[in-house]
Amino acid sequence: METETTSLSAKYLPHHHFIERHSIIIGAETEAIPSALGELETMDDPIIARLIALRELPRRVLNWKPETAPQLEKLHSARTKRR
Repeated sequence: METETTSLSAKYLPHHHFIERHSIIIGAETEAIPSALGELETMDDPIIARLIALRELPRRVLNWKPETAPQLEKLHSARTKRR
C-alpha cells in the first residue's frame, strides 16, 4: 500500500543517478588519527562556534527553554570544567 509520504518521495526523488565518495589524504599515522579526533574541541573552531550560536539564537531571543534545551548547557559546562 502506498502512503502519501512514499508517493511524494517517489514523485520528487524517484531514483538516484549517482553515488558520491569523498576522501582526503591525512599526513599522519593511521594509529594517531582516532586520538587526535578525540582531542578535537569543536567549540574552539570559530565557524562551528558561530553556527551553534546562530542555532541557539531563536531560543535565546524568545527565552524558550524546553526540557531538551539543557543538553547544550551540559556540554558547554563539561567542556569548561575540563580546562
